[in-house]
Formats: sequence, structure tokens, C-alpha cells
Amino acid sequence: MIRKRILTALLIGGLLTVGAPSASAEDTTTYVTTGPVFNKPKGTTAEQGAILSQLGRLVNGAQSGSNIRISLYLFGSSWLADQLAAAHRRNVNVQVLVDDDSITDAWMSGSGATVRDKLTAAFAATPPSGETYGKSWFRVCAANQPCLAKGTGGVNHNKFFLFSRTTGSGLPDKGKPVDNVVVQSSGNLTAWDRESA
Repeated sequence: MIRKRILTALLIGGLLTVGAPSASAEDTTTYVTTGPVFNKPKGTTAEQGAILSQLGRLVNGAQSGSNIRISLYLFGSSWLADQLAAAHRRNVNVQVLVDDDSITDAWMSGSGATVRDKLTAAFAATPPSGETYGKSWFRVCAANQPCLAKGTGGVNHNKFFLFSRTTGSGLPDKGKPVDNVVVQSSGNLTAWDRESA
């Protein structure tokens, strides 16, 4: 009789242990990696956008209160502009500097102006009561000036992204945060660069 009770208690205890959800451990996976990422211009849509996808994961992994700083020659990705606007609404400070050619070049087909208008509006929006948005801005270099250097005739030909803190996973609360992430690119954020460069 005692044996039956002990066996029953052990079975019930075992079932309760197996059936109980375990406390979820913090995800300590490091999603930010060192190394190159390449687009494959003649590949699938996903392969053509490998760099853009990587940038999206870094932007979406930026944590509240962190900074994203971008300097680009041509910025024509409306999709990445949407990700940056969402980061701003998560209280990420987003600062974007682009060359005048991003807005004025005819072959950009207005995509740079769309990005500018989208981000300028998002950054100027007033947060709902009780929420805090990031301290963000979008600037365009003056025509024929590289923004930082003196003189005329230059361009802001940079293509870099700085993240003060990101998980790189595409979610700010998934993965181990990494500080001071730098992305240096040779391509612009345009359809031509994804499909041809």
C-alpha cells in the first residue's frame, strides 16, 4: 500500500514537472556578426536584398534610448525608411544625413524625396500621451557640397551606418545586445544597386 502511494506520488510529481512550462531563459544568442554581407544582383529577390535585410535586422534590433546614425550618398529605400520610423517610435534616436543628389537626381525617380518626406514627417510627429519618441532628424547636404568639407563641387559619398546598441536579430528584446556596431557599404540604397551593382 505504501509502495502504491509512493509510486503514485512520483508519477503525479513527474507529470506535473513535465507539464509545467519552464521559465523562459534570456536569449543570449549573439546575432550581430563580423564579416561581409553581399547582394547577389542576378539572384532571387531575397539574395538581391541581402544587405538591406541585414540593415533592417540591425535597425529593428536597436534598443530604446540607443542611437542610429546614417550617412549616405543615395537613400531610396522606402522599406528601410519605414523601419527607421518605427525605431524612432520605440525611442531610438535616428539621425540621417544624405547628399543632395539623393533628392534631386532624376534617375532616383523621386524615391529619395519619398524617403525624406516619410522620415521628416515621422520624426516631427508628436507621441501619444505617456510615450516617448527618439530625438531624430533627417538632413540633406546643400547642393554640390559634401556637408563636412569646405568648398564646392563635392558630394557626401559616404555609405555608413552606426548603431550604439542593437541585438541585430530584428527584435530589440531578442538576443544579446552589442554596442558600437559599424556597417560600411560600397552600395547605395537604390533599386539599381540591388539589381545591378
